[in-house]
Amino acid sequence: MEITPLKDGDLLRALQSMHDLFLGADADLLAEIDARVCHGIVGYWSRFLQHAIHLRDRLAAQGLDRPVLDRTFVKAVLQSMPATTLKRKK
Repeated sequence: MEITPLKDGDLLRALQSMHDLFLGADADLLAEIDARVCHGIVGYWSRFLQHAIHLRDRLAAQGLDRPVLDRTFVKAVLQSMPATTLKRKK
């Protein structure tokens, strides 16, 4: 079975049901992340989320406030991800 990439409202609903971190995020920011790195592929979003949660928890362990998903935090998440994280498996 092949699953096609999600778009627009379908993608937004899927992300918001995936994790609370996406609930408060700006829809335009989510669309920008999708256009740049995730391309509607839920597996890519899952990897992005794993890195975001890990980074958020690391910051919290250092006594810093847990960040929200904004442009600054997204940039930090993307920088923390290995280049191969969002490559399609063949």
